[in-house]
This record gives sequence, C-alpha cells and structure tokens, in this order.
Amino acid sequence: MDFPAILSECASPPLESRPSEVLISAKDDAQAILVWLAEHADSTNTLSSYRKESERFLLWLRSRGLGLNSFSREDVLDYRRFLANPPEHWVGRRRKRTHPEWRPFAGPLKAASIQAANDVLLAMMRYLVDSGYAKRNPFALKKLRIRKESSSIEYYLTKTQVNVLFDSLNAMPTTTHLEREHAARSKWVFKLLYLSGLRREEAVTVTMADFWEKNGRWWLSVLGKGNKRADIPISEALISELMAFRQHLGLPQMPGRHESDIPLIPKIRRTPQCSKIASMSCNALHRIVKQCVENAVAYALDQGDEESALVIKSMSTHWLRHTSASHQLDAGMPLDIVSKNLRHSKLQTTKRYLHREMDAWHDHANKFGS
Repeated sequence: MDFPAILSECASPPLESRPSEVLISAKDDAQAILVWLAEHADSTNTLSSYRKESERFLLWLRSRGLGLNSFSREDVLDYRRFLANPPEHWVGRRRKRTHPEWRPFAGPLKAASIQAANDVLLAMMRYLVDSGYAKRNPFALKKLRIRKESSSIEYYLTKTQVNVLFDSLNAMPTTTHLEREHAARSKWVFKLLYLSGLRREEAVTVTMADFWEKNGRWWLSVLGKGNKRADIPISEALISELMAFRQHLGLPQMPGRHESDIPLIPKIRRTPQCSKIASMSCNALHRIVKQCVENAVAYALDQGDEESALVIKSMSTHWLRHTSASHQLDAGMPLDIVSKNLRHSKLQTTKRYLHREMDAWHDHANKFGS
C-alpha cells in the first residue's frame, strides 16, 4: 500500500447537498481537517499530535471506502480494535512522511494511546459538526473510558520504588565514553523530571537560558499547556544535579542567559571530541525513559524486589510528574504551593495527589473495634 500516494489523494467527494449554515469553505474531508488543524497552529506539540491522529483516521476511512460523513458508530469501535492491532503493512520504521516506505504506525497502540486518539477525533468531529461540514459525530454517541475514574492518583512510585529506580541509574556502566554519556544523561533526566515535575513536552523545549536567579534563589521559566509561560522554583537538590550534569558537559557551573541554544536534555555526544550540544524530540526522551525503566526492572529483580519491579515496569514518563506531586505533598508542602509548582489550573486537580487524607481516614477506621 502506497501510503504517501494515498495521503495526496485523501480528498473525498463533496457532500451532495450542503446546508447554508456551513461555516467553512472546505470541499472535501482533507480540506475540512486542515481547517480544524489550523485552529491549533499556535501550539506545535498539539498540532503535531492532532495531525497524526487525524491523518491515521483519514487513511483508515479511505481504506474502507468511507468518509467523514459516512462512517458509523460500529466503525468507531472497529477503528479502536484496529489501533490495538494494526496490520503489518500499516507498521514500519519511522521515516519522513514523503518516503515511499513511510507507515502510519510504529506498532500497536496501548489502551491509553487508543483513548487519547479517540478524544482527539471526538474533538475533531465535534468541530466539523459545529461548522456544518459533518452531519453527525459517531464518536460522541457514548462517552468512553479506558479506566475507571478514581479520587486518587494510582500512577506514581513510592519512596522505596524511587530509590530502586535511582540506584539502578547509579549502577549503570561507565567504562566507555558512550556508557558515561548515557549514564550521566539518564540520571539527569530522571532527577530533572522527578524534582521539577516537568511534562515531557516541556522538558525537551526548555534551554539552559530559561534558568534565572533572584535573591540567591533559582527559578525555571517554562512554556506549558496552552502556551502559558510560568516560573517554577528550583530546589537546592535540583541545582546540585544541574551543576553535576553541566560539569559533565564541560559547561560553567551555573547557566546563563546567553545559553538559549543549549537544551536542558541534549543528545548523546558520540565521541569525546564532539562539542555540539544538540536538542532531542519527545519521542527520543520517551525511548530514554523506557530503556531506563527496563534496566530498573532488571535491577529490582536482581535485588529480589519483585514488587518494585512490577510497579516500575508499568511506569511511563508522566509517572514522574505524578510521583513528584505526590511526594511534594507527602513532604508537607502546602496544597496551593504544589499546585503552583505543577501549574494546575484547578486546585482540585492537585488534591488528587494528597494521599495523607486517605491515610488519616484509614487510621480513624482502625480505632473502631480496638
């Protein structure tokens, strides 16, 4: 199947009758989707994610002879099953979209990714219905959930599990140049994400120039969700890790405003003579975390800690943000301060990480019958 060619031909026949209330001038599905994507042009990460999901869905519809005005609820359910197990000819190595061997998938999607795709397409179809282009939204027929909602966050590590994770990083080999590069960067990545609570997308866009100091205290300027700029306080523990990593890179002890071209998380320098400090993508950061998680699982099993191995095996990059929030609250930080650190728009979001309340609740229950 020639996917690049199909992409260039993804226009579908125009609607036989178009209501006068249509608010966009798109003449086919591809043009309609492009209008929707243009609404998100102010956020590079969002645009990239939305384009990927809409592109996959449009290709799938095309392969079934369907369009945005002819698929049904049954097709939505079929598409979810398709995402969980795409055919081999839909899967391939990451290549440029124009390459003849480009494929829409690198492999099957996990449940959370399938739900994310569903949410994106739900929003897309809602927009196209509101614009008058689409007649209906089969994604909105039923609100789907992959997992049950809970009053508490389950996706975090305990202090013991965090210690196992960091012990495994400290045990990484450092004999060769590449081993030292991987070890230093891996330790820095996990310390940064854990101590700062940064999102993955934020961590790969921040540079050394985004650190700033006032009254002897260090801050980090972050461009977060919705392109909102915010400053977060940097602890002495994180400053210490930053200084160690900068020393490894051969940089001065502290960052400066002139370092806008130096990423916070760089690519590996392949040779000792290489002085270039290049930035990396979100996918690259994801792969680093995935590899370190696999190493941590093996390390935990070697230590006879099967419980930690089981939990760590399930973790993703975002778990470090959950863990950071939970441990900040466990350390006694006020709820509103942690909310500011995580840049939550609602205090209730942060409160989901407050495990102390559940512990106190359980302690009171133990008083009965004693």
